[in-house]
Amino acid sequence: MLRRLTPTNHTAGPLGVMNRAPYSYTMIKTILIGLLLASILTITRQCVNSIAIVKNGRIQITWTNNISGDFSFTNKWSYPEGIFKNKYNQLVCDGICPERSYSMKDKLGRIFPDSIKAYYQLIDTTHLFHSINCEAWCYEWFGTDFIKAQSTNGDTLKCETAKNVATHCRLKLIIIGNSCIPTIELLGIADSENTVYTCSSGYINIDDNFYKSGILKMEFNFNFYHPENPEIKMFWKGTALTTIEK
Repeated sequence: MLRRLTPTNHTAGPLGVMNRAPYSYTMIKTILIGLLLASILTITRQCVNSIAIVKNGRIQITWTNNISGDFSFTNKWSYPEGIFKNKYNQLVCDGICPERSYSMKDKLGRIFPDSIKAYYQLIDTTHLFHSINCEAWCYEWFGTDFIKAQSTNGDTLKCETAKNVATHCRLKLIIIGNSCIPTIELLGIADSENTVYTCSSGYINIDDNFYKSGILKMEFNFNFYHPENPEIKMFWKGTALTTIEK
């Protein structure tokens, strides 16, 4: 007895190979809509991270709960500036140190055994965990790993990066409500007066949930007016995560 064959949705292709039926109109439409939405989200995020209205040095803050940057730098730490290990594996101070500490080391820089306890009561060897990861171009800048945030009055927050032996400029932020005033302050070794550079463009995103819990988590990218040499781009960008001090 011959079996009755049920028609299928396959057609014969070249060389007799069976091809699947083409995608339905509904499936193609769904795929195209999905691709369009993904493109819109990508373009929207790029716009948020590249365009902001700057007026009188103020830039609008974008509050978000989804900052996806890499904040693993907060697991790294450094000793306070001027603290290092000598060849005897002792943590010692080199630079601006308490006056009494100099008499507690011999001429080779080794701490006298009977002075070790007293020495470390004078010298701060705290592990300082990093609070900012950033890149910048400004005068006398060789990097920084720390930023401080302090609440001063109501909805006002002041932030500034730490200087060090090599870095003599710092990023300063004044956050008031939904706006931020970024500046670069140069404490030059050549001139006695500070030089301040104001923001020309950029963006800043702040995590709203962290902020409400007393922690500043942000990503930013600022450009600054550079009157001395406008052809060279002056900028400061990066991510930061630090506790807000009262």
